[in-house]
Amino acid sequence: MENYRPIKIEIKEAKKYETVLQELFYLFPEEDIYFEVNNNEIIIYLRELDFLHFKNSIHALIQKSDKNTSNLLT
Repeated sequence: MENYRPIKIEIKEAKKYETVLQELFYLFPEEDIYFEVNNNEIIIYLRELDFLHFKNSIHALIQKSDKNTSNLLT
């Protein structure tokens, strides 16, 4: 976890979003970015990232997601 910047997002029932987050984070090397889900919190560990690719991946995922998941990603 050295050289990673943690980003904490507090959200109720965070576990229910784990599958969609796995789908998104699967597209990126774990050496650059990964996440953990706790009770009411998602923690993203960021080292480096192609932000344009990340943004485009999120927009593609939003298009095929339900409203609750879309709200999480926006």
